[in-house]
Amino acid sequence: MSKKDTIQIIDIRMQRPIIARIEEENLNLTLQMSDKATLSGATVSFFTPNNVSIFLSSAKKELSKSNSIYKSLFGKIHKTKHKNFKISDKDLPRLYNYFESIQTAIISMYTAIESFANICIPHDYVYEKNNAKGIKESYSKELIERYIPTSEKIDKILPSILNCDSPKGSKLWQDFKSLESLRNDIIHPKTTKKNTETKEASSFLCILLSDDFIKKVSCGFDLVSYFCKQDTTHSLFPMGFGEIELKPVPIKAGDFEKVDDHDEIELPS
Repeated sequence: MSKKDTIQIIDIRMQRPIIARIEEENLNLTLQMSDKATLSGATVSFFTPNNVSIFLSSAKKELSKSNSIYKSLFGKIHKTKHKNFKISDKDLPRLYNYFESIQTAIISMYTAIESFANICIPHDYVYEKNNAKGIKESYSKELIERYIPTSEKIDKILPSILNCDSPKGSKLWQDFKSLESLRNDIIHPKTTKKNTETKEASSFLCILLSDDFIKKVSCGFDLVSYFCKQDTTHSLFPMGFGEIELKPVPIKAGDFEKVDDHDEIELPS
């Protein structure tokens, strides 16, 4: 595809388009992955979204909402000499809205990273590692997705596949591990016992209120961007993270299936 060719993207949350090259016709066709669902006996078709992009978009929206609430509650706290504060009754709902949004952002961000790590792995890829007894074990893509921790995929597997350095040891890695720890606290809540009373542990809520915490959650965008830049042609990588290249896929005109869509209409908006 020449540099002059442009492709209209309706929404960057879509799957990347595919360029089909028909040599005998000297023709390039832009194809978009689509799905069909049945609702009330009718077939509804739509362009397939990129699942990583869906979760990243959710995280972005919730982070923006969280940041707005945080600033409205605590934006002026550094300007006062007082050292002890109590959230007023009228502000309590906004504080809870913050906790709701920031935890949704954390879960969405981590899910996006998990999903991204899995789509990076080729179907024929085999990962080998020694277990605790020093015995070498081999993992197929399916076994990697099921049994290998996300942090190990980020540290070992993705750098091997994309031929790049591991982010381990960097600030990006530290923020990712903090994100992972908090995600685990949210998904797998712990309980504490004080005297005879058992309650849900809430210490992680204080971490969610720490200075610049929202920026640390944003590390997921930088982590995905880091790996996206290593392969600009990967058809399953999300769009919106720098330059992308669409390599034409050779195909014959006879390979196309004729579809009768004469009665297909758009739903009213």
